[in-house]
Amino acid sequence: MSLGIFGGTFNPVHFAHLRLAEEVREALALERVLFIPSADPPHKDRDLAAANQRLEMVQLAIASNPSFEALDVELRRPGPSYSVDTLRMLSQRYAGKPLWFLMGTDTLAELDTWHEPETFLGLTNIAVVGRPGSLHCALELLVPERLAGSFVAGRGLLRHPSGHEIRSVPFPPLGVSASDIRRRVARGASIQYLVPDTVIDYIQKNRLYEGAA
Repeated sequence: MSLGIFGGTFNPVHFAHLRLAEEVREALALERVLFIPSADPPHKDRDLAAANQRLEMVQLAIASNPSFEALDVELRRPGPSYSVDTLRMLSQRYAGKPLWFLMGTDTLAELDTWHEPETFLGLTNIAVVGRPGSLHCALELLVPERLAGSFVAGRGLLRHPSGHEIRSVPFPPLGVSASDIRRRVARGASIQYLVPDTVIDYIQKNRLYEGAA
């Protein structure tokens, strides 16, 4: 069976992350979804909590779901956390299991700015989900022009010469964002029902995001 790859800063992880992962897992009949917090993301968030803290929050958030797993592979690798390097490792670790990389429409549109995007496309399928406020348009219009020429359009998907696919997965919009959660924490507002209770306790115990802008 296939595996989902869900990378990000998870700064902090919240219910929209969890629901998105569950929607994709069900739509693509994935065996598991692997949550992979970035250690040193090339495009850093402001007020970025320590990598080990973000990993621990993910572990707390997914503890009750046997189909979710957190990996520390980017925390153990020095240098910038490039997704292509993670996929090289995962394609060897899980040889024979198709990989599906989860990303939003906005991320797909900027894929040509990623490190080694052509190599990335040859290592994984991509499950594209809409973000709140994102435009709904054909997949071929979302792929950056520099990369689009290598794809062949099919029914509801794009196929890469490597055999991998880009496929759209419907996702009911949830207006929850990590940046809003950080701002709420900074001003002392409630984040109840935005993140799991275990993550709220962790944020409070470790006094995370209290200086967020």
